[in-house]
Amino acid sequence: MANGLSPLRRNDQLQAAAMYIAQDNASRNLLSHTDALGRTMGSRFRDFGYNYSIAAENLAAGYQTPASVLDGWMNSSGHRDNILRDGLCEIGAGYVYASNTTYKSFWSQAFGCRFNTYPVVINGEAAATTSPLVQLYIYGSGWAEQMRLSNDGVTWTEWMPYASTMNWTIPSGQGMRTVFVEVRRGATVYQSSDTIELVATST
Repeated sequence: MANGLSPLRRNDQLQAAAMYIAQDNASRNLLSHTDALGRTMGSRFRDFGYNYSIAAENLAAGYQTPASVLDGWMNSSGHRDNILRDGLCEIGAGYVYASNTTYKSFWSQAFGCRFNTYPVVINGEAAATTSPLVQLYIYGSGWAEQMRLSNDGVTWTEWMPYASTMNWTIPSGQGMRTVFVEVRRGATVYQSSDTIELVATST
């Protein structure tokens, strides 16, 4: 885990919010955390259905590549603090190219973590793997007492002591694979899942 931080799970609602603000900024040819509807980050995230316990947002414009915009954020103390902020667990990202604007390229990052949400992350949120043996990061440290896992959401392992990381085997053969995890404390149980594509090894 880089900088001692947990890997972030991609979230569709944060992704939509990030794309929206990038498109909004491009349409107005400016860089602002307040969108055309007058919403700041917090109200915008909630309007996209993301009811967060903690949240942050990075915006940028004018950078030509993902590497250059990330360098720009990491060399800006406020943006760097957001990227390295402890307690975040989910992320969305947006990019828009608008040739008729001053900046051309508009970028966004949306970060958050929701109440009572404990994501599982496969291989650091990689899109694909060539091996059915994957590494899981399971949120729940400091809360969860036990966990169990499944490859289909029906057949589960026995409950076992909670651990934040473990190796897991997904079904062999090419295609999308989903790993389900339940964590519990007493009688309270929360479920999460993540997907990854199992692909053939290139020759």
